[in-house]
Amino acid sequence: MYNLLTTWNKEHPESKINIKTSDEFPLQQLLKDVNSGKYDALIDPSNLGQEDIIKGLKLSNVATSAPVRAFPTFFLFTKDNASIAKRVDKALKSLKDDGTLAKLSNKYFGENVFKYAVKEK
Repeated sequence: MYNLLTTWNKEHPESKINIKTSDEFPLQQLLKDVNSGKYDALIDPSNLGQEDIIKGLKLSNVATSAPVRAFPTFFLFTKDNASIAKRVDKALKSLKDDGTLAKLSNKYFGENVFKYAVKEK
């Protein structure tokens, strides 16, 4: 998202977006700051529990959007572990096909993150 916004700024200097980055503040504080109008928007991964925090803090001026883009995520193995990589791929496919990954995703992230289509670059 940072690259998207900085590219926008380069291509549209007349409509430049003021971008602030931070890893110093807890998500709860950042959501409160959006709610109060201190910030216009906050961009974060969708699996951080924002909706639960918004409800818990009763933030009435914050809404979430659908995810902008899902990126592929990979397990990395050394080349001499090719047989383990194949077994992991097979196990993950089985867990996805039988719904286990969706159940775990709902339990820990509050949504099935596997429903999103992965977009290649």
